[in-house]
Amino acid sequence: MKLLLQVFLARSICCPNNQKALVSPYIFHELYRSLYRDLCVKILFIADVNSWKDYITFLNHARPDIVMMGGDLVSDGGARFWNRMESLIFDIPELRKELLDFLHSHKSYLEFKKSDEYEKAVEYIESGYKERICLDESAFVSPMFLVGSLIPHGSKLHSDFIDLFSKLEQRARESPEFRDYVNDNHISKFYDALDQSSEICKAVFVVMGDHDYYDFPGAYSLTRINSYKNVHEISGKNVVHENLRILGLGFMETHYLQKLRDLSDLHQDKVDIILTHAEQKRMLELAAWIRPKIVLRGHFGFGLVRIKNVLVVQGQSMVETKDGEIVNADTWVWCRISKKLEKCTRGPIHCTRYGGRLSDLSGIIEREKLRWPWQERIFKNCPLRT
Repeated sequence: MKLLLQVFLARSICCPNNQKALVSPYIFHELYRSLYRDLCVKILFIADVNSWKDYITFLNHARPDIVMMGGDLVSDGGARFWNRMESLIFDIPELRKELLDFLHSHKSYLEFKKSDEYEKAVEYIESGYKERICLDESAFVSPMFLVGSLIPHGSKLHSDFIDLFSKLEQRARESPEFRDYVNDNHISKFYDALDQSSEICKAVFVVMGDHDYYDFPGAYSLTRINSYKNVHEISGKNVVHENLRILGLGFMETHYLQKLRDLSDLHQDKVDIILTHAEQKRMLELAAWIRPKIVLRGHFGFGLVRIKNVLVVQGQSMVETKDGEIVNADTWVWCRISKKLEKCTRGPIHCTRYGGRLSDLSGIIEREKLRWPWQERIFKNCPLRT
C-alpha cells in the first residue's frame, strides 16, 4: 500500500507533456500523512510572542500536527503593547500635566540650552497622542527620548527626570486604559490563537514563561487554557503524544535549582522533547541531567545550539519527527526583503534590521563562547542528519 501511494505521488506531481496532475500535491500530501501519520509529525514551536498578528497566517501556511508554545504568551518584555504604556503618559491628562509642569519649571535653563527643541517638545506633548498621530502609530516618539534629549545626561536634572518618568510610567501601567488595551490587543489574541490551533492541530502544548507569571496576574489562566479542545498546559508535567514523550518545564520549574534537580531525577533518560522557558544559566543542568533528544526553549535567544550533545531550538521553529525520532529542526525569521518567512539557523538576532544577513558573525560567536563555553552554535540546516 505504501509503494502504491508513493507511485501515485510521483504521478500526481510529475506529469509528462504538461498534462494536468491527477490531484494537487498538497491534497495528496495530506492524504499520505493521514494514512501514515506516525511516519511524519510536524511540530510548530513558538515563544516570546511580541504580537499575535501574523500567527494565524503562519499556522494556516505550516499546517502542523502539533503546536508547542514555550512561554511569554500573554505578555513579553519585547511585546509591542508596551509602546502604548508610554503613549498613555501623553494621553492621560493628569500624567501629561505632570510632564509639562516639569518642563515649565526648568523652562529658562532648557530654552537657554536648546530653545527650538524645547518649544517643539512642549507642542508635541500638548497635542496629545490621539490627536497627533491618529491611526499612524509609527509617528509616536517616546517621551523618554523626547524630553531626555533636551537634558544633559549625568546631570542632577536628568536624574530628576528619570525618577519622574519612572513614576509616570508605573501609573500608566496601572491604569484601566492600559489593561484594556493589552487585553484587547494581546491577551485575548493569545486565547484566539489557542482556539484556532485546537481546530487545525491534533494537540497544543503550553508552558508558562516569566512574563506570563509576573506581568498581569490572572491573565495566564490554567483553567481557560485547558478548556480548549486538544490544548494542554503541561508546566511540570510529562505527557506522551504520537509516541513522543514530552516534558513541560515552565519558568517556575527551572528558575529554582532544587526543583529542577528533583524533576531531573524523576525524568532522566525518559524524555524525547523538553518544552521549556528556562533561563540560559539553567540550560547546562537541564541538558546534562535529563538528557532529552531535543529542547524547545523560550525566554531569549534564537537559532540552533548544541549543549552536551543535546540539540536546543530557540525561537520560532519547525521540528519534524519520524517513527518517534527527531529528524529535522529549522528556525524561521520574517524577512523584510522577501516579505515572507525564511529558514534561518542564525535567527533574527543575527540579521540586519532590514532583513539582510550579516556576513561576519565572529564577534557574536566569540562573545557566546566566553559567556557559555559549554554551548555550541549551529549554522546549518538539518543538524540532526550529520
